Amino acid sequence: MKNLNKPPSAFNVFLVRDNFTPEEFIVNVVLDYFNVDKNTALEVAKATRSLGQGLCGTYSMDVAFNKAKLVQDRARQEGHPLICFLEEV
Repeated sequence: MKNLNKPPSAFNVFLVRDNFTPEEFIVNVVLDYFNVDKNTALEVAKATRSLGQGLCGTYSMDVAFNKAKLVQDRARQEGHPLICFLEEV
């Protein structure tokens, strides 16, 4: 029997470092899609660059997938290979 009281899964949204996407672009997508302040966006960009990935936030499955798609679509439109991935919490 399925547990109907189980809360919906949450997903972390990460950006992955590449050698081509400018840091300014990363900061801008984090500001535009993840509702954070400039300092937090800079920290995500710094983590992406130095650690290989930066955590943008934790969201419900639908919201996380939507945010990841928005980031990927914008990156492709602007010619960047930036990758955004989800990890279930």
